[in-house]
Amino acid sequence: MKILFAGTPAVAVPSLDALVAAGFDVVAVLTRPDAPLGRKRVLTPSPVAARAAELGIGIIHATKVDAAVTEQIAAAGPDVAAIVAYGGLIPGRR
Repeated sequence: MKILFAGTPAVAVPSLDALVAAGFDVVAVLTRPDAPLGRKRVLTPSPVAARAAELGIGIIHATKVDAAVTEQIAAAGPDVAAIVAYGGLIPGRR
């Protein structure tokens, strides 16, 4: 089963790891864009984006799911999505 994982903070990383460890095919990760952190305001990836990069999973950055993001998600070809503390806007079905 192909899964899109949507998450951003560190609390979502164990869920991503569990899906991968269980043998699911996580085809992409949807997460919030890199954010400036610290006194120097250095752009830093979210914990989920950092973990996805370590795992070699494609990353889609978005604060809300619009038409362009929907196309990126469709291109990844997921069967289902798992959402854990994503923090962005996901529109309802139309």
